[in-house]
Amino acid sequence: MERCGFSALVLIVLVFIAWFVGAPELVGAPDLTNVKVDPKPDWYFTWIFAIFALMPRNIGSYVIMLGPVLTITVLLAVPFLSKGGERSPLKRPWAIGAVAFLIITICGLWYIGDVEPWHPKFDAEPLSEYTTVPEAKPSVQRGINVFNTAGCLYCHKINDQGGIRGPNLTNVQNRLTKEQIIIRIVNGAENMPAYGGSLSKEELEDVVDFLLKDKKRSNPNN
Repeated sequence: MERCGFSALVLIVLVFIAWFVGAPELVGAPDLTNVKVDPKPDWYFTWIFAIFALMPRNIGSYVIMLGPVLTITVLLAVPFLSKGGERSPLKRPWAIGAVAFLIITICGLWYIGDVEPWHPKFDAEPLSEYTTVPEAKPSVQRGINVFNTAGCLYCHKINDQGGIRGPNLTNVQNRLTKEQIIIRIVNGAENMPAYGGSLSKEELEDVVDFLLKDKKRSNPNN
């Protein structure tokens, strides 16, 4: 009876919320000419959004079709597979562990879905602090401008500025040589477009010169 009463209470609350609160109101007709939209789910679906964003694209359709079916099947089978047992949580460590693991997983996916590391950060602030370095030669200043305007800043972070879609380039000169940086920029990489056809030779040299200037980035006052 207690379970039935609680289920009825939950149902009443849901009906009350749906009736008096309802769904969010649409603000207007969609603009089909706007190609810079970034559709996002409501906050309570963010963790599911993260799952589909992180999984391989070729299995997404199968998960959408089979995931709910398998989940409902498992939930319906639990009462028949586990007919006995203890009611005390202290005597059911596996059940408590499974619930805790599920909560931690959902919270982690919630955070990842909110940060969206798979998306470029189109609202990233330009690298303005580096343009004031008095010792920077003109090629470095031009390289900063290329880094800001060519879209590099949207996916790569320099110190605390930029996106997180790609690797952090703050100390890239400690990981890659000049030739390796040039090859990576010209030919592109996984999830990175090739800039060989969009950057001039001078722009390429300038941005590489900027990336190799570790002292100018780590300590602008030196």
